[in-house]
Amino acid sequence: HSFITPKPKEISRADHQGRSSLTSNNPKERFELMSLPHMGYTDVDRISLKKHFLRRMFRLKPHVRDAACHRVSSHGLEDD
Repeated sequence: HSFITPKPKEISRADHQGRSSLTSNNPKERFELMSLPHMGYTDVDRISLKKHFLRRMFRLKPHVRDAACHRVSSHGLEDD
């Protein structure tokens, strides 16, 4: 079997047709209202929707956060 190993530039070209992910500086396009009714989102602008999902993806679960904080404090480090 032969495997294809694309380079980052090739992946970007395939994902975004050769453009960066920001395809327009036009506020009407960037803040266009979108709906994901099956997820409970109706008429939410693109930017807010993206921010919401990024926060949701990177939110630490309480037990993971507590374990990390405990490990940091066991090394004598505290909040700054």
